[in-house]
Amino acid sequence: MKHVYNDSATPLHAQVSKALMEDIANGKYVYGAKIPSEPELCKQFDVSRITVRKAVENLQEKGILIKKMGKGTFVAYPKIVEDSSSGGSFTKSCMLINAVPSTKVLSKEKISQDKVSSLKERPLFPDNQEVICVERVRSANGIPVIYEFDYFYEHHTYIFDADLENRQLMEVISSNTGIIEDEVEEMFEIEYANKIIAGVLQCPKGTPLLHVKQKVISENGELIYYNEQYIRQDLYKYVVRTKRG
Repeated sequence: MKHVYNDSATPLHAQVSKALMEDIANGKYVYGAKIPSEPELCKQFDVSRITVRKAVENLQEKGILIKKMGKGTFVAYPKIVEDSSSGGSFTKSCMLINAVPSTKVLSKEKISQDKVSSLKERPLFPDNQEVICVERVRSANGIPVIYEFDYFYEHHTYIFDADLENRQLMEVISSNTGIIEDEVEEMFEIEYANKIIAGVLQCPKGTPLLHVKQKVISENGELIYYNEQYIRQDLYKYVVRTKRG
């Protein structure tokens, strides 16, 4: 039994909250793990159910715990925060929260632009050309976070042999072409996961996702590649910084 003190200046619920946070920090309850039920916590801390409920609610408000209807209360995964001002690196963002990043290539193929709805609406490549499409999943600690599609000019055939699981995409492009990225144009939308996307990202169908469309531009003002990402907003935050004046 863990001890809380009635004669302390710190309220009982705050003491319970602190003890639970220490258990999470010490690895007793890992990310995604279910914590004991309210009756079990009452017995563990020798406090009332009202005290336990308030302690848990405090941690829910801070995003440390998450309650799932009919299943219990779980340790929430820390959100990855990607800052556009620092280059928007998924790998670096994962490392900031001590998460292990990984990338899995699902497919590489040459396709007609007609198969890509966003390219039909907003043509970016010559009409008579096919595009090379790379389909990838970006994960943190083995949990899928981003479902990504990258589109390249059809003559960038080195992409088929490139290691896009262990190397940065622009590093691969620059080493093969000498092209250097100068700017990124981004569009943000909310989109709901269809059956296919939900399966890849391991989330319920209809889950709201951040849909990001990116044009990566060279120093000469030419398109290097086009990118679309479907991002789990429950695991990810995107920060945009601008300077005034």
